[in-house]
Amino acid sequence: MRGKLTAFMAVLTALGVMLAFAGAASAEYTLRAAGTAEGGGTSSGGDYSLTFTLGQTSPIGVSTNTNYSLSSGLVMMLLDVSPPLILHQASPSAAARVALGLEANVGDDRTGVGSVTIFYREGGITAFRQKAMQHQTGSLYTASIPPSAVTEKGLVYYIEARDNAQNVSTYPAGAPDSLIGVLVTFEDLLSAVEMPAGQYRMISLPGTPDGGIDDILIDDLGDHSRTSWRLGRWNGEAGCDEECYDEYPHVAPFAPGRGFWLISRSKTRFDFSGTSVDIRQPHILPLDMGWNQIGTPFGFLTDWLSTRIRFDGQTYALDEEHVVDGDTLYVEDNLVSYDGTYHGHQSSLEPWDGYWVYNGSTQPVDLLVYPDIQAGLLGRGPYAGRPVDNLIALSVSSRETLKGTILAGTSAEARDGWDAMDHREPPTIGEYLRLVFDRPDWGRRAGKYMSDMRRTAPEGCTWNLTAESSGETAASLAAESVLDLPAGWDLFVYDLESGLKLGTADMPYPFRLDGRRDFMLVAGTRQFVRAEEADSRIDLKPQIVSTAPNPFAGDIRISLFVPARQRVKLGVYTVEGRHVSTVADTYLESGVHNLSWHGLSAAGEAVSPGIYFLRFETEGSLETRKILKVN
Repeated sequence: MRGKLTAFMAVLTALGVMLAFAGAASAEYTLRAAGTAEGGGTSSGGDYSLTFTLGQTSPIGVSTNTNYSLSSGLVMMLLDVSPPLILHQASPSAAARVALGLEANVGDDRTGVGSVTIFYREGGITAFRQKAMQHQTGSLYTASIPPSAVTEKGLVYYIEARDNAQNVSTYPAGAPDSLIGVLVTFEDLLSAVEMPAGQYRMISLPGTPDGGIDDILIDDLGDHSRTSWRLGRWNGEAGCDEECYDEYPHVAPFAPGRGFWLISRSKTRFDFSGTSVDIRQPHILPLDMGWNQIGTPFGFLTDWLSTRIRFDGQTYALDEEHVVDGDTLYVEDNLVSYDGTYHGHQSSLEPWDGYWVYNGSTQPVDLLVYPDIQAGLLGRGPYAGRPVDNLIALSVSSRETLKGTILAGTSAEARDGWDAMDHREPPTIGEYLRLVFDRPDWGRRAGKYMSDMRRTAPEGCTWNLTAESSGETAASLAAESVLDLPAGWDLFVYDLESGLKLGTADMPYPFRLDGRRDFMLVAGTRQFVRAEEADSRIDLKPQIVSTAPNPFAGDIRISLFVPARQRVKLGVYTVEGRHVSTVADTYLESGVHNLSWHGLSAAGEAVSPGIYFLRFETEGSLETRKILKVN
């Protein structure tokens, strides 16, 4: 037996292994690219871990998954370095809310299978859940993904197997970077967007529908007519004006990621049956040149800021101009939503909602919408990461309902003409009220914008803006600094039609709007403001700005504007021209001033209900305004 041990040690010595037994009950060594020999033949090769135990006598033998023993007391364990083998028939589809059963055949001919685990997650969830697969007979293992994870959001999974030597294999190979995708079929998925009666909403379907528009909408909204419900979509043809929409039944069919306008006579929701889209890869949305109506193709919130442009097989970032073989590629990094008014700079796409996207490229391109949310991007505000010096928010409203906010500001990265920090206002739909920067002077980029950023200027900047409406309405204009203005700067809005100058304290500013009204925004030093007033030749006029409430019962508030310090007289008169009361007879500084009349005569007695006239006099001007006292 001593001779056999010597012979085996000679094999180990030839492999360059030093065996040291002294002073230890056991020791472990590693052989690289070794071969074990018995009776002159090679029985196994590879890397091995040798465990030597002194003083133990065992039969001589060899095995790739147990011990190699010598009666001298040397015991050698061969290390298994080959992972288990997984055979699995992928499940490409499943029914929603039904457990998904899975089978796999897993084997390991050395140390044996230790564990088999299924890792899975539904769409919109970044972390994998896991579940142990149970051994049945032979090499068969089974498990089921619970119904709660099998939804219209879609599903992915992979299988991991470990042997008793802790070698790991996955199916598919490369998981979790490579996954098995499951398309989930669903029935009667109810929309998350409730249609308000008689109001437009932009919608999209989060999945691939089984039926057409007829099957989906008539079932819930009733037979189609222009008075029951209407479905439209921007057609994107060159030369179309803002009212250029295709309308059902002459409209493109529902498809994942395709946006539409929908209006219904009654307040309702609708449903559809279909299949989830593949969540293993970005979904491709074709974009025509100009405006496009889109939505998320997925059944879960997705990240707008990680979307990319694809053109001719290459991928490009948003909001940057890329010139490729003479073509300019540019898609605005401005996702616009709608809930009765437009909201720009959205950072995510919600299922069922529709959105506007502007493709300023010289060719149609593809938009890649990714199913995974990139950390740190979701919820990012407009111009995040850009060196913005100041930002001014302006809004117009009607009947105390906000109808949209536009942004003006300055940045070292901006230009006085068009640049990538300027974002367009989408086309209108139905009755509308909006505030825009109208830039007909920007050549190919000419149009109406919801944000206009200018190059940083030490003295100040000026913007022209326009209020527009589909009909006559009472409107109100407001402006405020989102970021603090530089020290020494003031902010003013000029009503170019009425010749009125307003500071932020004078707003919101009520006015009548019938079609269009032009304003000018000036932010800068006092010297800059005076110079802009002179250069633009604004005809500032003394005037009554507003009276509220009117009709009134107790007090009535009267706002006056004077362009420069001067004496003013404000009196109240009857219809017959009889003087009732003097509200003011004094000198006022330049600006808007708020006064009140308490409904009292000059003698301090309450006047009778009826019609009265305000008479506002300054040097060289006279204005009257009718007011009505009730009760």
